[in-house]
Amino acid sequence: MIAYLAPDAPAWATASGKSVTAQNVNTRPDPAEFARFAEAVARRYADEVEVFSIWNEPNHALFLKPQREAPRIYRELVNAAIPRIREGAPDAKILVGETAPVGKPGTTIGPAEFIERWLCAERPCAGVERLDVDGFAHHPYGPTQRVPAKKDVVSLLAIRRLGRYLDRAARAGRLPPGLPIYNTEFGLQSNPPDPTVSTTLARQAALVNEKEELSYRYPRLRSYAQYLLYDDPPREGIDEQAVWSGFQTGLRFTDGRRKPSWDAFRLPIVVHRAGAGVTIWGRVRPGEGARSVQLELRRRGEWTSGRRFETDDAGYFEVRVRSAPSFRYQAFDGEQIIGTSRTAKPVD
Repeated sequence: MIAYLAPDAPAWATASGKSVTAQNVNTRPDPAEFARFAEAVARRYADEVEVFSIWNEPNHALFLKPQREAPRIYRELVNAAIPRIREGAPDAKILVGETAPVGKPGTTIGPAEFIERWLCAERPCAGVERLDVDGFAHHPYGPTQRVPAKKDVVSLLAIRRLGRYLDRAARAGRLPPGLPIYNTEFGLQSNPPDPTVSTTLARQAALVNEKEELSYRYPRLRSYAQYLLYDDPPREGIDEQAVWSGFQTGLRFTDGRRKPSWDAFRLPIVVHRAGAGVTIWGRVRPGEGARSVQLELRRRGEWTSGRRFETDDAGYFEVRVRSAPSFRYQAFDGEQIIGTSRTAKPVD
């Protein structure tokens, strides 16, 4: 279990004054008060929580103000909290970062710029020390098909950029070498319900699978997150952007109906061309230990049975078979059927 030591901070522990508003929330939170809070939480939940993660999106204006000072403020919060968490929960892991993925002037400092200004890998800064941490957390939303080379973005498609930034900080003595990366918040909006995005329900389901496979193939990335389970409901607003300003990234609609991404998340499948054949990657959820998979191939409008094989102990599999226009599989726990995957075609 992960515990997020995250905002919003109460007014008395910040420079916000007597009351918190959207304009002053999380203004210069007090590092000493945050450290006391972090230790109290760590002691209270030391037996239940395996990982504590410090703050949420410190490079976003909603969570640290003023943004021009956010790297320094976050440095002070982290430096104050780490030893207190270690005292309260000595066996737990500690993550830092929880960074937002896209630099937007006036709202978000890009990940590369924020990490450099926080950790000072290329210039001297006051109060910088080597952090006793176990991982870096990130929220890799953003472009799914192409990331501009010169834009400060770390989406899942560009997640290896983050590894380079962390390695640079490690070489400067700011972080442990080879620090693992954790995806702690990620999802893909769908239309419906959100008319302001172009991703159809079927495309959302396919992308959920493709991004999980991408994560699987980067060993430094230790987790894959799905945010949300249910879509946020529409909000009051004067235009569509305001009405749909929440997250419509759920596997279910607000009323509980399942999207195609629900079954796609349970039984992911991704197909790649490989010479004269294809490689099929997937995972079987829920459960533990090896499960059985019956592959099916579709040709000329007919489904035919292909290979039957076992997953590994985590439920993952990867097999190479002869080419066909599309594929799916049935998953079994023993002889009890778990379900049938979506139909997938080669993605390249």
